[in-house]
Amino acid sequence: MGRGLMKALGGSKGKKMKIEVDPAIGRPKDRVESAKFSSQVGVVARDVLPVPRKWKEINVQNALNPCIDHMQIHMDVNMDKPGVKQCVIDRLRSSSRQQRYRLHQHYKKFVNLQEAKRNKPAQVSDQQQWELLCDHFESPEFKNQSQANSNNRKKMRAKHITGRMPFTIIQNEIIWAEGDDCDMIELYKSTHENVNGKWSSDVAKDNWEQMVETKEKYSEEGIEKSEQEIVTEVLGHANGYIKGLGYGPKPPGKRNSQLHKELEETRAELEESRTDKEAYESTVDALTDQLKEQAAQIVKLMAFLQAGGRSVDQEGNQELDDSNNSGEK
Repeated sequence: MGRGLMKALGGSKGKKMKIEVDPAIGRPKDRVESAKFSSQVGVVARDVLPVPRKWKEINVQNALNPCIDHMQIHMDVNMDKPGVKQCVIDRLRSSSRQQRYRLHQHYKKFVNLQEAKRNKPAQVSDQQQWELLCDHFESPEFKNQSQANSNNRKKMRAKHITGRMPFTIIQNEIIWAEGDDCDMIELYKSTHENVNGKWSSDVAKDNWEQMVETKEKYSEEGIEKSEQEIVTEVLGHANGYIKGLGYGPKPPGKRNSQLHKELEETRAELEESRTDKEAYESTVDALTDQLKEQAAQIVKLMAFLQAGGRSVDQEGNQELDDSNNSGEK
């Protein structure tokens, strides 16, 4: 990370940097905030999150919540906004997968399983965890999946030209520079065609032309389709992301289901709070009635004592108590 960016990230001493994550793209729109966010996710994934054999082994309460708390110590992320927490979890999952990949590369340096187990890398603190990962790397299931992933990477012919820069950051910079919207179809073109009009591959050019033709077809037929839906239709999607657009843009159904889930959770929390509030108010009302009744009894008792043992009726007339009446007879 360059000095200029580090200086920008530093901000005021002792003050946490405010990070605004956009749930629609899975990261901050601002370039500096996005860099800081990605860096902190990487640190947390490396230093706090245990590396699982599979993501489903991760426990939310014991593993993910401490990671989120750790991030909040170092930056002010808008976690209260629906969808943001899931974005953070998705990024932690991606970083965890990258960490596991790097550990697998270390594992492959050794001639056999036993030698690999004896050479635990420094970034893994627990020997038992490293041995479990080694057993996982040696399993037929992992080897088959690893080979399949390798074959898929070799088939990737529509490579982009943006390096490590997220597409969503490029999209926002186009919007800021041109003062107009940058739809997903134009974003694909901007990330696969250089300034001289040369495409990264014939496949990328064919994909873009198909997107344009599909958009025109839907327009002629009077069918409303968003650019993102058209891009997803042409490129396809896998595991919650649109192929060819990297991390950030998600298929509409995936993004909507995440936001809907968090919205329902928020509604449930509000309903629980409302129920608790009503129960509290009911208790307060009951206690208030009891206090009023006790106050009335105290007033009546004080009046009785001031009257020298005579009770006072509602008209203010004094009546002798039973002991006085019995003494007059």
